[in-house]
Amino acid sequence: MDGLFQHPVKFLPAVFLPALLLVGGCAGPLRPTIQKSGDVWMRAEPPQALGPGARVVVLPALSDPGNERKASVGLELLVEEIRSRRPGWTLIPAETLLDPAAAGPAGPAEKDAREILDRSTGRQGISEEDARKLSALAGATHLVQIRLLFLKTEGEAEVSFLTTVFRAETGQKVWEGTGRGVGRHTIFGLFGPISVPVFFRSIAKEAVQAVADRLPD
Repeated sequence: MDGLFQHPVKFLPAVFLPALLLVGGCAGPLRPTIQKSGDVWMRAEPPQALGPGARVVVLPALSDPGNERKASVGLELLVEEIRSRRPGWTLIPAETLLDPAAAGPAGPAEKDAREILDRSTGRQGISEEDARKLSALAGATHLVQIRLLFLKTEGEAEVSFLTTVFRAETGQKVWEGTGRGVGRHTIFGLFGPISVPVFFRSIAKEAVQAVADRLPD
């Protein structure tokens, strides 16, 4: 009998051991599982690569109504990621073209930029003609625009950024790709599902990193 109390685990059915380990694991902080993935729809050929001295206009992010703030957060993260990976690129936020001080002597650049950006927020994004005009106003070689797709279910949240790069001279798309981040915020414990916090910024960071991994040089 003394031996029973000294080594009680020996007498527990094997099925209880995983349960005990699970309970022990739950004693620490619970974290969501976050994964990332990405795809390239149109890869730029080497002659169309942006180049080490690219000047890129960063257009406002597109999103469904109600997700504008999330889209802006994603765009900020993407800009940070590009700056760290492509230090030779000059990134030009489109909003800076709305500064009256940016209006050149040849005409009302601020008014032209505002009209173009107002037209570039729809589902289709910026047109080829407007991409050429805006690039000329900014003295840019390329433009980049992202669209946020955000989906949240009972068990997980998914963030995708559809990313398009335009060439200044033609306004045409030279590269398209997507970055995706998924955070599962339901963990199944001993007594059923456990909800854990998963933050949009954490998932968005994985998604923009998947985009940056695939951007042409």
